[in-house]
Amino acid sequence: YRDLAAQLEVRVAEQVGLIEVRQRQLYQAERLASVAQLAAGMAHEINNPIGFVRSNLNSARAYLRQICAALSSMREGDQAAWERIDADFLLADFAELIDDSIAGADRIATIIRDLKGFSNVDRDEVAVIDLRARLEELCRLLTPRLPELARLHCEGQASPRLRCRPGHLQQALHNVLDNAIKAIGPGGRIAVRCACADGWQQIEVSDDGCGIAEEHLARVFDPFYTTRAVGSGIGLGLTLARDVILAEGGRITLSSRAGEGTTVDIRLPLGGAQ
Repeated sequence: YRDLAAQLEVRVAEQVGLIEVRQRQLYQAERLASVAQLAAGMAHEINNPIGFVRSNLNSARAYLRQICAALSSMREGDQAAWERIDADFLLADFAELIDDSIAGADRIATIIRDLKGFSNVDRDEVAVIDLRARLEELCRLLTPRLPELARLHCEGQASPRLRCRPGHLQQALHNVLDNAIKAIGPGGRIAVRCACADGWQQIEVSDDGCGIAEEHLARVFDPFYTTRAVGSGIGLGLTLARDVILAEGGRITLSSRAGEGTTVDIRLPLGGAQ
């Protein structure tokens, strides 16, 4: 019996180790899928300001050549050269081009900064974060993936000093918001509402999308369970979100009706992760 017990203990330890490895692999797969989706959205978003900055600089170069040619002609006695190139318009438009280019460069810098913050999802250290700032950063990152005319906004009170594992929590919130984005259509709405009460931080994510049929609600947190078409998801987003929230000492619930949207309610202890 002692030998059998020892063998059983070894086998249990092996299985526990295997399960932990598989869990890490699944987490990594879901994280990589999220990063790939973000990278595609960011590439498209960054191309827009780069495109108009390049166009503006090309126009500015052409304007500068015309102005230099006009000034050269004026020095040689051709006083009408200034009017022929409509230099007053060129100078005014030149200033606007420079302003637009600066705005585009600032926009690129903001995108890169937000993406850099999200790239730290692997960090397991417990830290104190400004939750409102993190939510707004995440919303900015996901905005390019919204359907046409759809809106994503954040409102309410979020703790400026929430103790948690920032990378894991941000991944969980990303998964919840990603589900909401996939559920809405053109002109849809997603609201992130925050409140602090009775020692808890509440984060409510509501959308007016397709909703979930009642018979599927009991399984929404099950691994690999998805109601989407093949290739649209592997069914781990909400599973990972639930596991992260529970690890932080919180809780997560979901309510939905087919055709009427979905609400995900997350509660996190203001005392934070241990």
